[in-house]
Amino acid sequence: MIKGYYATLLLEFGLSSGKLMSKANFSALPLKDVLALLKNSLILFEELAKDPSFSSEKTAIDRCRTEVQGFKSYFENGPPSKIRNYVIKNKVKKEFIAKLKKWRDLVYELESTHLFSTLSTDSPSKLFPAEIVTKCGLKDFEDILDGAWCIVYGYPTPAAMILFRAAERETRKYYERVTGKPFSKGNWSDLIEDMKKNKTAPNDIISYLDFIRLKRNEAEHPDKRYNQEEAEAVLQHLSSMLKEIYR
Repeated sequence: MIKGYYATLLLEFGLSSGKLMSKANFSALPLKDVLALLKNSLILFEELAKDPSFSSEKTAIDRCRTEVQGFKSYFENGPPSKIRNYVIKNKVKKEFIAKLKKWRDLVYELESTHLFSTLSTDSPSKLFPAEIVTKCGLKDFEDILDGAWCIVYGYPTPAAMILFRAAERETRKYYERVTGKPFSKGNWSDLIEDMKKNKTAPNDIISYLDFIRLKRNEAEHPDKRYNQEEAEAVLQHLSSMLKEIYR
């Protein structure tokens, strides 16, 4: 499982490449942004190429590393370096974006395969697709991202606590959507009982929300600690919960 340094490189590559892809849709690419990405990307692919954990992907990693180095040398030593405030556009931009997509695909594959110890086929982007993030709201979704980061860095107990907090908040939001009123009568258990009594939601959804609540109660025991697999299971349950209440 990737933790710490590799995880940071992978996630930062995803964030940086996403920003560049967004810029590329509307304008030419600033050279300074591209060079910053290429510098970090070269470090990433060089480190991954040295690690035996990625031996099955070594050919693809080496190919991407060569391509990154080629673009980096061209932009640093070729015509662009002679022009102040150079922006990348036209044919060069098109070629660079095509390669960037290829590099991102490989990074996403590595993330899906190695980032978590049990979620071998589900990266965070698959667990929480864009439409779920939008419905949840970016501000509220930050708790879920924080929980995922804690898992990445090997802090499963704080991860579980953060994720359970997010689950309770989403349950309250769901209650308000299906009843049309805020819940202010008590705790999570009271909310579930109110939904059962008034039949304001399907029984299967109520039962699943109650299951997650019971798991949260276990987490509140002062001696309870989570391992990586358990924390990742909480992340999976939260993913399933959001897909149910926002479908």
